[in-house]
Amino acid sequence: MMPLLTTKGLSRDFGGLRAVDRVDFSLMPGEIRAVIGPNGAGKTTFVSLVSGRIQPSAGMIVFDGADITNLPAYVRVRRGIAYTFQLTSVYANLSVYANVALPAQLTLRHGSHSRSA
Repeated sequence: MMPLLTTKGLSRDFGGLRAVDRVDFSLMPGEIRAVIGPNGAGKTTFVSLVSGRIQPSAGMIVFDGADITNLPAYVRVRRGIAYTFQLTSVYANLSVYANVALPAQLTLRHGSHSRSA
């Protein structure tokens, strides 16, 4: 079985600071992983790289067999990768069903297929 997500030598520099240093990571379909570490370890930067919020200084990101390293975030969202913030009441006036249905409609409208990570 092929990994769903792989990073190879993924790095990100901010001036003289290397926030992410040659990370090799893989995630198999159906697998659940956690990225843990102390404040300042580069966890958010790593997830931002995978989601396309920022570009890597070096390395490669492969998702579902395709190199997505240089794809913008909006294209990655259509393929099933998104960065979300932990906001508990973004649409407080909507029901739980409506809060879940709204992003699902956007995903279906753009032809993305659902996948389990």
